[in-house]
Amino acid sequence: MNDFERFAAMPTNDCAPADEDGGGVLAQFGTYGVRGIQEFNVDLTRQFIEAGDDDAPTWQLSCTFYWDTTPETVAMGSGRLWSFDFALEDFFRNAALLPGWEWALGTNKQPKSLEITLDQV
Repeated sequence: MNDFERFAAMPTNDCAPADEDGGGVLAQFGTYGVRGIQEFNVDLTRQFIEAGDDDAPTWQLSCTFYWDTTPETVAMGSGRLWSFDFALEDFFRNAALLPGWEWALGTNKQPKSLEITLDQV
């Protein structure tokens, strides 16, 4: 997570403040079929919403690691944590304790793929 932590700490000049959900980070995990097959994934996403415009688009830059599902990963279910209520250091410490992230950081199984996306949501 270190590189993403540095990226999340970089200031954004045109982004709405965190208390307006403008510059947050999301950590999530779960088993989903978004790519056509059930896969376990962990994801870090940085969200950007332009300041000063109630109808501004929301952009999300995501880094997602995928593994084949196992009974262990399916049993973890899913979870998410937003950074809005935390200092970034505390957020990343708590994100690493999410069951899916704890598994991903501690496993010796290599992810089968990594996907980095920038989407307007």
